[in-house]
Amino acid sequence: MASYATYQDVGKRLNTVFTDETDQDMITSAIEEASAYIDAECRQAGVDPSTIDSGLLKIVAVDLVASWWQTLDVPAGATSVSKTVGDVSMSVSYNSTAQQSSRSPWFLSRQQRRLLGLSKPSFFTIQMVPDLPFGRL
Repeated sequence: MASYATYQDVGKRLNTVFTDETDQDMITSAIEEASAYIDAECRQAGVDPSTIDSGLLKIVAVDLVASWWQTLDVPAGATSVSKTVGDVSMSVSYNSTAQQSSRSPWFLSRQQRRLLGLSKPSFFTIQMVPDLPFGRL
């Protein structure tokens, strides 16, 4: 199984240069896991990962790992974190996918699934008024 990105790709997304070898190893391992997760999601949807454009696979893998990296310091179950230094305060709120990082850091969003061809946009209507004996209103 091939990794779809490198730690340098993640660094470009985050506008960061990873010089620490431990960080590089952590990100490389995360990329391998994310790539395996993407492969599994593709196979589960009946799509052969080798038929998907490598650029799209790279975008999704980098996106997954970058999101994971940014939530590493989030305490498990936290919905927000606030930091204050002097008279400057910063508050960050986390959505439900960020909270999943304590259980599983990998989650494909609807947009990522569409990029990979795993789900198609759909539209449907629900008739709220029943058909009347004399026709519709």
